[in-house]
Amino acid sequence: MVVVFLHIFKYAKWKWKLKKNLCTNKHFRSTTEMMEAMTSRQQQGTYEPLPAGDSFGATEMVALNEDGKRFRVYRNAAEAAGSESAVVFVFHHGAGYSGLSAACLAGEVRAQGQGQYGFVSFDCRFHGASQVEQGADPAKPDLSLSTLAGDLVQLVGKLYPTPSTAPSLVLVGHSMGAAVVTEACAAIQLTGAKVLGLVLLDVVEGSALQALASMMPLISARPKSFRSPAECIKYHVQSHTIRNLQSARISVPSLIRNVSPPTRAELPADRAEEQEDTSAEPRFEWITDLRHSQPHWEGWFRGLSGKFLAQKTARLLVLAGTDRLDKELTIGQMQGKYQLEVLPNVGHCLHEDDPASLANILCSFVRRHHADDSAQILARLGKTPLPKK
Repeated sequence: MVVVFLHIFKYAKWKWKLKKNLCTNKHFRSTTEMMEAMTSRQQQGTYEPLPAGDSFGATEMVALNEDGKRFRVYRNAAEAAGSESAVVFVFHHGAGYSGLSAACLAGEVRAQGQGQYGFVSFDCRFHGASQVEQGADPAKPDLSLSTLAGDLVQLVGKLYPTPSTAPSLVLVGHSMGAAVVTEACAAIQLTGAKVLGLVLLDVVEGSALQALASMMPLISARPKSFRSPAECIKYHVQSHTIRNLQSARISVPSLIRNVSPPTRAELPADRAEEQEDTSAEPRFEWITDLRHSQPHWEGWFRGLSGKFLAQKTARLLVLAGTDRLDKELTIGQMQGKYQLEVLPNVGHCLHEDDPASLANILCSFVRRHHADDSAQILARLGKTPLPKK
């Protein structure tokens, strides 16, 4: 009885405050309108961006040459950093995403691996905060598979310039990023680096090629702009593009840029009258216009299954559904040429939707293969070692 009375009292007090606000705020015409606005503000707060500091220990811009090619890199150091016993996951995001899409996954790998494993993620060219060569045309981005793979090979070489003391690498790629890490794998090995494993996330050549015909309408149907990062986060969650609100609050803000007109206070004194504060409505647009990448779509995925099965390292494919295997991968899986894992109740961004389960799979994969030397791994796969450089 006391509990019921307290609830009634709190409700009556809330209603009194609501009416008081209504009387003092001329923007609302009714109590219902006020309640809807308050509810909207409460929901908006849950979509506010979050920093990535809890997931990554360091963030830096890494320059690869003197032409202005710089990549935003997010890193966690391995416990045994600087020794051959260290293992580092190198993650490549999918088209339209950023290195922060792996933020929650990196945090889970660090926690579940108890700090044993390092993690590197980065924004690829024309994505996130990375910068490509001066004069590059964003309307005609060079996102060809060979260029993206070349960037990855260069970046790994820059981060770990001495192969003899470099950690063992596990290359992880999502969607387009899966094609990139597959393409770059052998080239990274030829530099002398040890690639312990290759992991593809939710991509199959056959399904990807079939889906290309419907990609342009889907991209064109997306909102062109947002009034705030929170609105963009809300769009990703409510459209089920990302099903994990925590991950979306970290990763989504890096996908858009502020293109709002300057306010009067931000303009120089001699131009202050040119702009009224009331007309400077905030506007955020996509950093990466995926429509401009269309010429490269087929090149990303054509031949991916065969390339994946041919790599001379341990191989892992993680999918959101078993019905997506094409014929080549189905045969390869039956022959034991790679490890297949399926995550339930996730969407295409499975590394964001369920980072804890994926981290468990990745850590188990490393523990299984890290004790083996390259010859043992290749023997199980029926491969011969690459010639030493």
